[in-house]
Order: sequence, then structure tokens, then C-alpha cells
Amino acid sequence: MKIRRGIITAVLGCIVVASCIKRPPTALAPAEVMRRAVFQNQILDSVSFDMTALFRANRLPGTLSGSVSATGVFHSTERTWSADVRFDVSNLAPNAKERRSSGTFALSAPSPGSLFVLPRSIDSSFQVGGAEKALLGQWWRLTGGTGSLQAPSVSTPDPHVVEMYARILNVTGGGLERELGGRYVYHYRVKIGSGELLNLVGVPSGGVPDVAGDVWINPDSFVLERARWTIRRLPFEDGMIDSDLDIHLRDFNVAPSATLPEGSGALFPLDTILDIISVR
Repeated sequence: MKIRRGIITAVLGCIVVASCIKRPPTALAPAEVMRRAVFQNQILDSVSFDMTALFRANRLPGTLSGSVSATGVFHSTERTWSADVRFDVSNLAPNAKERRSSGTFALSAPSPGSLFVLPRSIDSSFQVGGAEKALLGQWWRLTGGTGSLQAPSVSTPDPHVVEMYARILNVTGGGLERELGGRYVYHYRVKIGSGELLNLVGVPSGGVPDVAGDVWINPDSFVLERARWTIRRLPFEDGMIDSDLDIHLRDFNVAPSATLPEGSGALFPLDTILDIISVR
């Protein structure tokens, strides 16, 4: 009797242990994973994002380098997004003192075609008649040379980015992987074809950029969770820019509301802000 009870206990124990072990999902081909990801992201309503970027631009007459980090939200139905941004920029020209600037600000796009900025702090070695101090603490509606500055749809953090990736990327490696926490994820190494990239984002002539990276896709929901890109030789004004970009997506369909600007916001030229933070 004791032996029988022991056997039953052991069998039950094995069943419990086996039920606690997460079995890997059935691995699908990359094309099928991307097809499902496209569908899921087409019906995605909102998402939160965290982004970091390192960049270095070699242009005449000097070098522009720095880092940018942002945390924000995007809502597909309303086509609104907002982000809190931190930047650190160095502008070095031959036979000139290095110009550095850093700061924090909020960005808000309450509707397509409008972009507002709320500078919170600016520390710049390049002064523009005290304009940097006058900017702080209030919303400004950015304008370009001929009117309202359009928020670029390609660079805007958008939950539909997988749809774009599916059209232009080439999977070069990877597959279903198990992470340290025991969770499974589709992790692909990808490379973007230069011709497709030129057609999609309208890269200016003068050079073909080299774009490669990694994407992480949830094997259950098929939403894009992370994208990491290495961009080399991207044409930029009168030079080339290299950049490393890392984006994490979360809060799928439950992202908090976007931060909207208070008031209509006074107009402010984008060129002046770029001068203040030493980008131009």
C-alpha cells in the first residue's frame, strides 16, 4: 500500500512539474511571423515607447555628435503622440571652440501636421541673445520656413512600424529563442534593402545608407516588442550621419493618454531652436 501511494505521489508530482514548464510555441517561418505581425499591428490602437539614439554626423565644416532618449505614447485612432525627450549634443568645427548643449523638453502632436514643444531645461554654450531662457516653461508651436512644421510620419513612433518593416526588410538570421526569464520570443537579424529604403522614406540622393538590426516579436500576440537599428552613411545635409537606434514598445492597447499642449501655443521658428541647441 505504501509503495502504491508512493508511486501515485511521484506520478502526480511529475504531472505538476510538467505543467509548470512552459512549452515552446510551434516555430513558424519568418514570412508567416511577419504576416501575422502586420495584421496584429494594423489593429493596434495605442502603445508606449522608450527610445535611445546615438548619432555622429560628419559634415562640412565639422562634426556633430550626441545622444537622444525619449519616452512617450502613440495613439493610432486619434493620430496623436507625445514624448519626454532628453538630449546631449556636441558641435565641433575646425579651428573653433566646441559647442555643447543638453536639455530636456516635451513634444506633442495633438493632430497630424502640428507639432508643439515645451522646453524644460536648456544648457547651451551657444547663446542666442537670451532666447534660450525665454523658451522655458511654456508650449511653443513649431514652424518651418513656410508654415506649420509637419510631424514626420516615418520617424514618428508608430505601432504600425512592423507593417513598414515587413515591406522592406530581409531576414538574415535568428528565429524562435528562449530568453533568460524563460519567455520565448521571435528574434530576427534583419537588413533593409537600400532600394526599398530609398523608395519608402525618400532618402536624398548622394549616397545609399547601410541599415541593419534586430527585431523582437511576441510569439503569442505577434506584436513588435523591440527594434534595434544600426544606420551607416545616411545622407544628411552636406555630409553623412551614423546612428544607433533602440526602441522598446509596451502597454499595447492600454497606453496612457498623450500629453496635449495647454493653449494654442505661440509660434516659434524651428531654425532658432536648432541654433540654441547647437545643431546648426
